[in-house]
Amino acid sequence: MDFQFRLYHFSAFILLTAALIAFLVCIYGVLFMQARPWAHWFYLYLLLTLSFTNGAILADNLLVLLFFWESLLLAQFGFIAIGGPKAFHAAAKAFIVSNVANLCLLLGVALTAYLAKTMTLSQIHLPLNTPGTVAFVLITIGALAKAGAMPFHTWIPDSALSAPPPFTALVSSALEKLLGMYLLARLTLDLFPLDPTSSMSTLLMILGALTIVLAGVMAL
Repeated sequence: MDFQFRLYHFSAFILLTAALIAFLVCIYGVLFMQARPWAHWFYLYLLLTLSFTNGAILADNLLVLLFFWESLLLAQFGFIAIGGPKAFHAAAKAFIVSNVANLCLLLGVALTAYLAKTMTLSQIHLPLNTPGTVAFVLITIGALAKAGAMPFHTWIPDSALSAPPPFTALVSSALEKLLGMYLLARLTLDLFPLDPTSSMSTLLMILGALTIVLAGVMAL
């Protein structure tokens, strides 16, 4: 394992977007957190979340990516738990649902590293053969769960009711989606180049469309 980071045009764009979102939420958070006794915890978790997000975006090693990806769950748990007495249950639900998807991500990362004989992301370009498809599906589950796609969306409404509103604006509405889409893009463009006319591509578009439509209906 090498502690590798890589900054190129795509990761730089995602990094800048995450920084802009965090800046706007910080302005909102400073005003919202005035005179609240747990404000110091809020700022701690905010900075940890942004740090782990930056690490996941810049990671050029599968284990480094996995480390920052998993570390985000700890900050997310704390972020939700400070919302009040009933927030712990919402934090536990978010932690469990996210960890189920992250277990799939862990298995997908292990299989990908085995097939590619390297853990360097920028050097991995695998075909979608039988073991490759299994690895692709496992990592896709982790990416879709981070993006809030169905059926891994169930923790988001509970956390929105329990956690501080700046958390919802920063994590579940912005950075989680950004990271999920970033990993999915890296997966389909670099790690397992996907043919736009393939059945796997069609399946991903169907899942995305269902999430948009059904989640919108649920929100209404």
